[in-house]
Amino acid sequence: MSGRFTSEQLKKIAMGTMFIDHAAVAIVYGCGLNTWSPLAANIGLAMRLVGRMAFPLYAFMLVQGFMWTRDWKKYLLRVVLFALVSEIPFNLALSNKIWYSNTQNTMMTLALGLVCMKMLEVLEQKYKDEKIMSLALGAWVVGGAMIIATLFKIDGGAFGLLLVVLFYLFRHRPAEQGAAGCIGLLLIYGFSLSVLFAWIAIFFISRYNGERGRKMGLLPYIFYPAHLLAVWLAGWLISGI
Repeated sequence: MSGRFTSEQLKKIAMGTMFIDHAAVAIVYGCGLNTWSPLAANIGLAMRLVGRMAFPLYAFMLVQGFMWTRDWKKYLLRVVLFALVSEIPFNLALSNKIWYSNTQNTMMTLALGLVCMKMLEVLEQKYKDEKIMSLALGAWVVGGAMIIATLFKIDGGAFGLLLVVLFYLFRHRPAEQGAAGCIGLLLIYGFSLSVLFAWIAIFFISRYNGERGRKMGLLPYIFYPAHLLAVWLAGWLISGI
């Protein structure tokens, strides 16, 4: 590999790290394997830390998708549909229950991020000669979206939504985008091991070459509910042994 990544390669990294994270949740912790020995507990922790790379990669690629799409409404509809399809698999993987109100799946976060970006884009275009007005109204939009994220308990919460916004605002300035991403992740995870692993995603993002690569079509969307069902089923089978 040349050391530079296409968008599809970044998606594969995001999918892989997310799978590892959710396997830890549904199998290692869900089946209580982490209580068997310190080794099992450390393996579970390591898997969860690796999983911290997934969300910033998805947030970044959402911004790229928004910039590329010719029809953001279809893009939004696709994300919303898969968010709805993924909710029960998400609940099962996290809690082994069909209904789980503590948090909503990541696709919900991405859908809200798309709406927020579109509103900011409209404001930028409408008030392109009135920067202060655009910034003021944009701040209200972002603040309102963060409140919605908190009320609906979407995955990543208000700061997860803010990370999407930061990637969007600095979309044309890679260096500042990386710095903003690091700050956004610090707000999500605080000073912890989790943020150190999440920052690894910023390295991958910094190596993005601006190309799409070979398209995977709907695979990344299908993968989300499918892998959640897979790790839940694996955990259910292990628990029954």
